[in-house]
Amino acid sequence: MRRRTELGQLYGDNSIVLVSGRMATTATTSGEVGEVNGGDKEGPRAPRRICFVCTGNTCRSQMAEALARSKNIPGCIFGSCGVSAQLGSPANPHAVTVLSEIGINNWGGRSKPINPKVIQGVDEFICMTSSHVAYIKKCLPEDQHHKVRTLLGTEEVLDPIGRGVEVYRQTRDQIAAGIRARFGLN
Repeated sequence: MRRRTELGQLYGDNSIVLVSGRMATTATTSGEVGEVNGGDKEGPRAPRRICFVCTGNTCRSQMAEALARSKNIPGCIFGSCGVSAQLGSPANPHAVTVLSEIGINNWGGRSKPINPKVIQGVDEFICMTSSHVAYIKKCLPEDQHHKVRTLLGTEEVLDPIGRGVEVYRQTRDQIAAGIRARFGLN
């Protein structure tokens, strides 16, 4: 039960982990189900909790979370938050549109600000910009700074807020390429 509470706080109570034997499975209220890991001789390994970070958690980090979830990456559970997010703001309509164009539907969540419980429950923070990395590192002890990185190395993910749908497409494609590279996907 403790694991469910931690993940519920990070992922808005719409993701839970079911562990049975040597296999763990994620399930969401939207009906998505996927294998998390196959465990080992000692039993199942806890899934790696990865949090995508941007500013307001209405565009980039939510798109990254949805794109990563759509890949069913073994051993990982994805969430997102924003360094300046207001709790409960809906996903940007352009972000929803550009993901639906590639078959990712019904994903738009509500924004979540970074908070101490999120920080404690995350194994890796993947940030959209170096300023997000700096912010998260200020929230962590120095011995945990290795858990924080940008999605695109030295390149920043384009911020589409306040721009047209074409810029959201560019951002989506940047994020998708970063996820493919980060997780070794084709």
